[in-house]
Amino acid sequence: MVVFWSFKQKNTQKYLIVERNKRSHGQQVLGSEEVIVKAAAWWDFFGNDGSVDCNGEMGRGDVLGEDGMHDMGLSGQRQSRWVKPSGGVIKLNIDGALEVNKGVFGTGAVCRDENGTCIGVLAVPMVGFVSPQTCEFLALVNGLHFCLQAGFTRLKIEGDAQNIFKALNSDQEDLSSDGALVDEAKVLLSSFQSCSWGYISRECNNAAHCVAKVALSLPFPTYWWRMAPDWFIPILVDDSL
Repeated sequence: MVVFWSFKQKNTQKYLIVERNKRSHGQQVLGSEEVIVKAAAWWDFFGNDGSVDCNGEMGRGDVLGEDGMHDMGLSGQRQSRWVKPSGGVIKLNIDGALEVNKGVFGTGAVCRDENGTCIGVLAVPMVGFVSPQTCEFLALVNGLHFCLQAGFTRLKIEGDAQNIFKALNSDQEDLSSDGALVDEAKVLLSSFQSCSWGYISRECNNAAHCVAKVALSLPFPTYWWRMAPDWFIPILVDDSL
């Protein structure tokens, strides 16, 4: 329970930091009670052993693990289509989507293995007025939390927002409004035995983009484990061709 309680405290702190940064930049912020409610809901989502899909069914997956050296870096490969990861590595694709007029945004994460099999899908709806870059950083942080909770140890991360990968590779302290998210992402990355990341085009990141768009219409964070929702299957098939 010590580990889970620590995670709960950290998650509350994350929301407080984000709201503080928004206030300092003149953006609309949540009230204190709203922050606590959002943090508690996020804890309930990740703290449970089960997963909730759109049909309300509960499921539990296997824990994956493999020994290896910790290795973080920026992939310089260019690709025109989504590519399967190497053996023993889970590929995490992330993306964010915003509806500025409604003050809502969503993040999406898709995890696939060396065979291209979809291991997990995460869709997180959120409320607030944030920049596209902040939305992308939240997509990264949400995706990393998801992978850690799943027990993945070797990870390759891809996304279509160049700025987040530049920030990850910078040794300088990030003093922007996204600095707290950058710091949290770096801490989470250091928790994996092997981790690399790289920028890809939107075309190669279509799966995560579609999940982020779907998140905009969801009432609460939702993930699918060892399965894919019906609407997502054609996208996975297209990536495999």
